Amino acid sequence: MGGEVSWGRSARSGSNLLRFPFDDRVGGGSPTRSVKPTNRSGWVILGWLATVGLGAGCSPASSGSEGSGGAAAASGGARGDGGASGRGGDLGSGGIAQVGGAGGMSASSGGRAATGGAPGTGGTGGTGGVPGTGGGSSGGAAGHGGASVGSGGAASGGAASGGSPAASSFCPGGTYPAVTLTGLAPTRISAVPPHDDFNLNGSAPLTIIEGPVWTGDALYVSELDYLTQAEAIRGTKPPPSRILKVTPAGDVTIAATDTGTNGMALDGAGGLLACDHKNGALTRFTLPALMPSVVVKGYMNARFDSPNDLVVAPDGNVYFSDPDYQAPQMRPQTATRLYRLAPGATEPTVIDESRRQPNGVTLSPRGDFLYLNSQDGIYRYPISAGGAVGAGAKFSQAVSSGDGIAIDCAGNLYIASGQAMVVLDSSGAQLGQIMVSGVQSVTNAAFGGADRKTLYITALGMGSSAGLFKVSLNIPGYPY
Repeated sequence: MGGEVSWGRSARSGSNLLRFPFDDRVGGGSPTRSVKPTNRSGWVILGWLATVGLGAGCSPASSGSEGSGGAAAASGGARGDGGASGRGGDLGSGGIAQVGGAGGMSASSGGRAATGGAPGTGGTGGTGGVPGTGGGSSGGAAGHGGASVGSGGAASGGAASGGSPAASSFCPGGTYPAVTLTGLAPTRISAVPPHDDFNLNGSAPLTIIEGPVWTGDALYVSELDYLTQAEAIRGTKPPPSRILKVTPAGDVTIAATDTGTNGMALDGAGGLLACDHKNGALTRFTLPALMPSVVVKGYMNARFDSPNDLVVAPDGNVYFSDPDYQAPQMRPQTATRLYRLAPGATEPTVIDESRRQPNGVTLSPRGDFLYLNSQDGIYRYPISAGGAVGAGAKFSQAVSSGDGIAIDCAGNLYIASGQAMVVLDSSGAQLGQIMVSGVQSVTNAAFGGADRKTLYITALGMGSSAGLFKVSLNIPGYPY
């Protein structure tokens, strides 16, 4: 895409907004994917994210701005389930290490606690509007247009806001070239992680850099550290973690300490929503102060095992994974699960509890599919109006298992697997891979930079084998 990239401002959050000029010219005869613009300025808006409900007393307010192609209409709450019966608890493994994806190495000697049955939850609050699709060609990104969900009641800790949504994720309209994957060599950002007492001056047995999210003019990542070899192998308690802020020039500051964070996302209200293994919760952090407040703290009267990754849909639905990589020794939950938290809800509903160590999650550009990485494969779930999720099916045979997922504006998936980001198209076919040398394993990725064409890649390992890398691509993508 030619022309200059300019910035706008969100009237609600004050956050920077990317503006891309239209240019349908793609040189060199490269194959392209067309996307129809959905507003007068010539952008396709892909991320009008709704405010996540923070309190049990919130009631859905009237819908906000209507999405292009989709009329706002309140949907009824989802019917609660009847309550899950407890089971006797799994026997602990005795401390045998299980290596799995980038949540780190996990296995506990304690086994799972048995739980009794719990009554089902009531219906969840209705959403403020059904996302409209902005149109688009095969494989191209269409604009999400759903209205924001404002909460009418008071949220925990204060009044919830209910106006128009903040724009948190954009992709340009026009055409997207076929992604170029040859000749790529990611470069290390040497200051990540900063060597200090938190990671034993760079000698911690296992350091995990995770949860990359781009917002404003910087990247935020989580740093998790296991400080003893026994903890790195057995994972008997949640490891400490903190949030780092990284500028485009590679300067790093410690943005927040003792956060317990792993995966992070933009919440649509000017803050970060994070997976928090310290509290077994989803926790919101304000920006720039990064002040925490718990959004949802568990399922069936128990904390989550160790929430790992999440994505916020345009209508405010939150989808997140809960493996047990960073869980307490006695696992609080009876299974590892994929969840949905509906707008205004105080407890999630289960999407899938049959996946082994569910991990990275993301949405398709149109918001009609949810993708999940797990130890038993990559799965895709259909999403219906209102955010309900259907049965999942294995999406691709190209990758047997993976960790985090990034997605570009054309709908190509970037799967963290081993020492590479494996790139799949929207049909599941492998397009190629981006190798990252000198790491034990890559963990996740996100698009950043002024034009969102810089792919930031996180990695785990000991010492210099953990870190943050970046590589320039010819196509923009999503910021987490």
